[in-house]
Formats: sequence, structure tokens, C-alpha cells
Amino acid sequence: MSTAPARMATAAVYEAPNTLFVLKQFPLRPVRHGEVLVRVSMSTICRSDIHSYEGRRPNPCPGILGHEIIGVIEEIGEDIERDMRGEPLNIGDRITWSEYFFDGQCYYREVHDMPQKCQGIRKYGHDLAAADPHFLGGFAEYCYILPGTWILKLPPDLSDEEGTPLNCGVATMASVTEAAEIGLGDAVVIQGLGLLGLYGAAMAKARGARCVIGLDAVRDRLKIAKKFGVDHAIDISCSGAQSVVAQVRTLCPPDGADAVIEVCGAPDVVPLADAAHRRALRTRRSGQSRSSRRSSMPSLRSKIWMRLSRRRQSVQCSVPRLFHDWRDRNAVTEAQLQSARPLYRWPMDRASRRSIICFDQSVQHGEDRGRSIGRRSGRR
Repeated sequence: MSTAPARMATAAVYEAPNTLFVLKQFPLRPVRHGEVLVRVSMSTICRSDIHSYEGRRPNPCPGILGHEIIGVIEEIGEDIERDMRGEPLNIGDRITWSEYFFDGQCYYREVHDMPQKCQGIRKYGHDLAAADPHFLGGFAEYCYILPGTWILKLPPDLSDEEGTPLNCGVATMASVTEAAEIGLGDAVVIQGLGLLGLYGAAMAKARGARCVIGLDAVRDRLKIAKKFGVDHAIDISCSGAQSVVAQVRTLCPPDGADAVIEVCGAPDVVPLADAAHRRALRTRRSGQSRSSRRSSMPSLRSKIWMRLSRRRQSVQCSVPRLFHDWRDRNAVTEAQLQSARPLYRWPMDRASRRSIICFDQSVQHGEDRGRSIGRRSGRR
């Protein structure tokens, strides 16, 4: 009795740092208990992907990069009925999911509410492609969602471009702005106006900040930042540190900023933040391991989807819409969103020869999180 040939799909695999991506085919197996098979619609290039590609952070090879992913459900395994907000899940639904997954009991998750610290945790886009089920990254036609993953069904009015960074970039800044306790009437300084800075500005305004000041040295960023809630964009390349501090303090009477958020990744800007704030300020750096207070987000680098406690469910319900609602109120178009950072598209069969160009363009643009689209189904 003959058996049906294995169903195959393609992924853009990187076999070693700083080498061209190679298009490889792997078998697609039926989903198992607690799994979901998704056809990838869009995946971004995060700065961590670039660091992995350049060999600056440990990553298994051969691997399939990409952890900011959205896609459409093709198969659903047993025991998968609803997403993290209680919405029913069905074949054909467009979803995103948490960057990391862990299945089992964990002291850090149950006691400290820090699932991202569980031993044995795994991350999408940072796993070995040679091992079953092969497809655990966004630079591929398909991705398996494994047990221990938080799944979020996306509303139809949220575009792919808006939805793809939700589980990493947006989640990071939602956690940062919450940990900084930004509230009504606050004056907020954001150091770095890349994608994270833009999200931070929009969220600060949505939380009631009266004044948002953005600091950067890239002219294009300074220009577009005002569309995302920045009231005063200061070009730090034209002024010395003391002059920048003086400008900030003048704009934030009576005694400086209430909160300072550093998202430029440059340690030498920390003294400027210290000089620009009022006494007893709230300073937050994305990447800081733990906030100084108990937050509904377990840490500043934790992802919004990672918290599943029912008593905090309102937090998760608001996240996918926060930036989207701000965009609608401020008449920011999708074209303006895309102009905030370069967007490149190419079909999967051209990924190998375009990959290095894409990474180079992302780095040269100076993004906090260089972004490019590895594949989008049915269109360029």
C-alpha cells in the first residue's frame, strides 16, 4: 500500500553568521495535541535578528530567523479552542503569538510571574531548523505554534504592517510606559526616535502625558516623530549635552521631566537623562531586567502576551488597539506608518539574494529595530 508523499514547504535558512540565506524545503507534518499550523503572512527583521545574523548573540544554526510574525491558521490541534482573550479560534483566523514558549510547571512563572525566566524556555526565530517541526521562525512559508504559546486573534481593521510588531516592539514599549507610571499631566522625555521611540511617544500621549519630548540625531526621525505624539523634537547633533538638558528643563517646568525613557541603546546618554529629570523621577531603559515596582508586566523586556492572569485580562485586551486607536485619532495613514521605517518586500524565491541587501539597508537606516518583510503571501 503506497503512502502519500510528504507535504513540503520552504524556509529561508541561515546556516552560519554573515552568510547568504539558503532556501530549503522541510516536511510539514500534521499538527499534534496543543499545536497550531500557521501560514505566514508577514514577518519583520528585529534588531535581535540582525545581531544573531552577525554572530553577536548565540543562536542555533542552521536556523530560521523572525519572531515578530503574523499568519493565518491552517490546522488546529486538540485542546486549542480560544486565544488568550477568550476569543474562539478557527481555521482561517489571522493571529499573532508570543515570542517565546514554555510548556510545563515553572517556579518563576507561578511564583514570580516571570515566565520569560523559566529554564528551558524556547523562542521563535531562535531555534534549530534541523529539528522537528523545523518551522519555528517567521522567514518561512509556515510556522508551527507549539504548546506553551500565547495566541492572539487580530481584529480585521488592524493591518499586517501594524500587527506584525505587536508581540515584541509594541509589547516592550507598553511594558516600559506602564513601568514608568506615565499618567495624566506628565512631561516625558524619549531618548531615541526609532520604532520603539515612536511607540513610546504614542503610548505616553494615550496615557495622558501633557508634553512628550523626543531626542535624536536623525533628521527624518525628528520630522516624523511629531505625527506620533512628540510635541518637541530636539536634534541632539546640533547641540551639546548641556544645551539639550537646558532645553528639556525649560520645556518641563518647574523642575524637569517626570519620566525619561531610553530606547537608543547608547550608554553614554544616561548622564543626560539624569540631568534632565526632576527629583524622584521615573527613568526606564528598554532592556532593564526588572522595574523598581511590582508591575502587571513582569519585566521591561517581557512581552505583553506573556501574562495570562485573568485578573489582568483588561491589559491584554487593550494592547492590540492602543496604537491603532491613537493612529485613528491623529489621522495617521498607513503610508505614514511605513515611512517611519523602510519597508522592503520580496517573494520567497528571491529571499536568498535579497537577504544581505535587506540587512544592510536596515542597519544603514539606523533603526532601533531594522525592519523588512521576508515574505508576504500572494503579493510583493
